[in-house]
Amino acid sequence: MKLISVKNLLASLLGMAFVIYKVMTFDELFDLYWICFIGYLSIKGLIAAFSQKAYDKDIQTATQKQALNLRLFGKFAYIAVDIPMIVILLTGLLAILSPTSKALAVVFIILLLLALGYMLWLIWYISKHKRLLMERGQWGTLVLSPEEEQAWKRSGIWHCVLYGVILVLGIAYLYF
Repeated sequence: MKLISVKNLLASLLGMAFVIYKVMTFDELFDLYWICFIGYLSIKGLIAAFSQKAYDKDIQTATQKQALNLRLFGKFAYIAVDIPMIVILLTGLLAILSPTSKALAVVFIILLLLALGYMLWLIWYISKHKRLLMERGQWGTLVLSPEEEQAWKRSGIWHCVLYGVILVLGIAYLYF
């Protein structure tokens, strides 16, 4: 077996460690969902880590999704899918920093419902346009220019950095 993607292998091993931990500390039926979901993603990642065909298919699918997002949202495509997460994180930050009152709880619920509504709309909107492209036979023809590929790579790096900072701040908050 030849290793194709070290990143996929490491992510899959981390997922497998999480599944093993969840199996060992099984508390409730909801844990079964996480075991199945993360287990499925881990196995899929292992297959992509050792199979050139599966790895190429994953890369092609990701590139087509990026090209579709650029086609639908233009320059806004780099952060369009992050809006619900940003709203949820800001709501959590507001909840931590502000005193609790019933009026503020209503505002938090409204913000979370807006994030959920936007997320559902975004999924529907993107899947509708993907289905239309598939019906026309144009889904496989979406490509990114070299400049757009570089922009997506920079966007991915910034996403990793920002989510890493948020994770470290969240852990620090829980620790202190």
